[in-house]
Amino acid sequence: MIGVMVGLCALLLLVSASRPGSEEPRLGASLKLSLADTGELEVSPADPLPVLSDDDLRAGQLESGRVEVRNITDVPLDVGFIVPAEELQTGMLAAAQVRVRIFSDGRALADTTVPGLVRGSGSAPIAAGRSKDFEFQAWIGGSDPGLYAGQAVTALVDFELVRLGSGR
Repeated sequence: MIGVMVGLCALLLLVSASRPGSEEPRLGASLKLSLADTGELEVSPADPLPVLSDDDLRAGQLESGRVEVRNITDVPLDVGFIVPAEELQTGMLAAAQVRVRIFSDGRALADTTVPGLVRGSGSAPIAAGRSKDFEFQAWIGGSDPGLYAGQAVTALVDFELVRLGSGR
């Protein structure tokens, strides 16, 4: 009887130990791009909600998000985007492969990598007191879905502002 009990306990332990976990391992990179309000602009969705976020971005997969930017000043502004080099927190191998496009009114303001946004994007005018929608798209090139597994690409994207008529 004791032998049967020990055998059943051992079988139960073996079955529970060999069951695969309920979560599949993540094969992709983690991507997060965020924007924060400034004194001149309000952003919706506001930080800490990211414009783009994917914990399992794989090669060939497109992630997209929209943000509404409202000019809360009494002057028109030209609005562009930049990733300050000191704000880029990333697995550089993955970041160099993450492509980013930013659109406004059907016009591409940026088509570059995440580190490429350190140089900034094109800009779009926003009239005083008005809002404009911007679309962000990101994807990883290549065909190996697990190539950047476990790497994280996180960037706080800042605004580049120019008061219209004042030059840069």
